[in-house]
Amino acid sequence: MSLLKLLSVGTDTEIFLTRDSVPVPCIQLVGGTKDAPIPMTGLPQGFALQEDNVMLEFNIPPAKNLGEFESYMKQAMDYINVTTHRLGLTPALQASMEFTEKDLDNPQAQTFGCDPDFSVWERAVNTVAVSKETLLRTAGGHIHLGFTYKDAV
Repeated sequence: MSLLKLLSVGTDTEIFLTRDSVPVPCIQLVGGTKDAPIPMTGLPQGFALQEDNVMLEFNIPPAKNLGEFESYMKQAMDYINVTTHRLGLTPALQASMEFTEKDLDNPQAQTFGCDPDFSVWERAVNTVAVSKETLLRTAGGHIHLGFTYKDAV
């Protein structure tokens, strides 16, 4: 018998930005990249922002319980609300949004997926997709689980 013990839960979540309910690409508005996210000033280490495709992505530190996870999510969203308000923008918690061709005329807006991205079926690294074919963008994210595993004797 094996035992799993959950130690932490974190996330990186993508959100859209709008102005007067119209989608606005996040490109060059907030800064940060997957390789160099920007810390959320005034919050503990682990809170960060980055631009991902046309969306704003945020990270929270690993939470040790549900209350901590909820608190971290609230702190991140409060920070994002203040930051985007200064830009005249509003976060839009939607699964997808359609943009214009002009909005997507940037290599960042045409790059999809994680880097690296892994195929569980092929057990190999997928190539990052690049496309000019669709105006639809979908938000996503990941839940990060930290746990210990040991065989029971």
